[in-house]
Amino acid sequence: MDDDRSPAPPRAELPEKADDPADQAYTAKDVELGGGAKLASLGDLAAGIAHEINNPLAIIVEEAGWVEDLLDDSVLKESENLEEFRRALTQIKTQGMRCKEITHNLLSFARRTATRAEAVQLNDLVREAVAMSERKVRGGQVKIEAHLAGNLPISHVSPSEMQQVLLNLINNAIDALQGPGGQIDVSTKLDQGNLVIEVADDGQGIAKEHLPRIFDPFFTTKPVGKGTGLGLSICYGIVRKLGGSISVTSRVGVGTTFRITIPPEGPATQVGKALSPEPDRPPPAEEPCSGSLAAAVPTTVLVVDDEVLFVDAIARRLSRRHFAVLTAHSGEEALQRLQAHLNVDVVLLDVKMPGMDGIETLVELKKLAPLVEVILISGHTTVEWVIEGMKLGANDYLMKPCDMQQLLDLIEKAKERKSGQEQKILEARIKGITMSRV
Repeated sequence: MDDDRSPAPPRAELPEKADDPADQAYTAKDVELGGGAKLASLGDLAAGIAHEINNPLAIIVEEAGWVEDLLDDSVLKESENLEEFRRALTQIKTQGMRCKEITHNLLSFARRTATRAEAVQLNDLVREAVAMSERKVRGGQVKIEAHLAGNLPISHVSPSEMQQVLLNLINNAIDALQGPGGQIDVSTKLDQGNLVIEVADDGQGIAKEHLPRIFDPFFTTKPVGKGTGLGLSICYGIVRKLGGSISVTSRVGVGTTFRITIPPEGPATQVGKALSPEPDRPPPAEEPCSGSLAAAVPTTVLVVDDEVLFVDAIARRLSRRHFAVLTAHSGEEALQRLQAHLNVDVVLLDVKMPGMDGIETLVELKKLAPLVEVILISGHTTVEWVIEGMKLGANDYLMKPCDMQQLLDLIEKAKERKSGQEQKILEARIKGITMSRV
């Protein structure tokens, strides 16, 4: 039987003997040691933990946002503690979104987050990563240089994921440069038709006993609180998803070199296309969209999620921004709401629900109201589920906890799409009536 689980992370090929370990360079390459089942199990565990954390985390962030909304009331504005309230709420939201990044890293490790592949020039991504990293070490003794080959072919990758890989490797190199400083070289080249990126440092190197576990999830040699041990595991997963490989060569006291090899066209290309139904979307509005929502006919939004507290929090915040809000806590209830209110413009639909799940609900919603716009929301969305949802008529997706401004932008765009479709239908009907009378 074919095993379609994630392959084992790289393990080290270590020589049987070495006269002096400090003088011996050890290399960790992609080799199979039967660890695929362990990695798959850890991935499932990580995804499960992230999902269970994301739902209460989303409620915390939304409730903090709701209290922040209330602080705009004239009575509360007179409180002498207003600024302290705002400071505390800002911290709650900031730390909540920090937790979101951690849970999304867990989902990335488990390969459960949806990404968009784009045609990009790899050298541009490297330049951006180096520039960001240089700002981090500005004023210090660490020197970061880019050595970029010319005429590289266009690659099809998720820019955010590739930036994540590059920044992770460069940050690790910075951490390895203990003492007065050192040199980091980031290079690109073409090797037998494949794109190659190398991140090399002249730091302390990786100890022989640590190298075999360097890509293991949750393995770290950093002090408590300084690292999760997921960084290199996530890099490994992203590179393998692109159909590439990652290896590391290190010599204690001399330095370390990470080497990434990826094909210009990878497996992620088709996934990215499926998740990009509207590649030419306009940039997000600079101003909140609530001004256009205060019209005589407000946008009607149906929020569907089995997390009651999350639904309540989102509903309160949208209502305050002049939306007409309906709520449902199951797929079955969502269909009942839509049958009674066929004027619904946008549905915020949780993907993972007991009973009728989000995908099944989406199919039935579209049967009842073909023009209704659907935005998928979830704390545990797999790439496959998002692709399936897009194919069945969903127009966008958002991961929990939701950023309110991003959500408002998506709703506004969804309403514009629906209004455009309704206008086309109306014009077609008028044209038909006119033609029949002629």
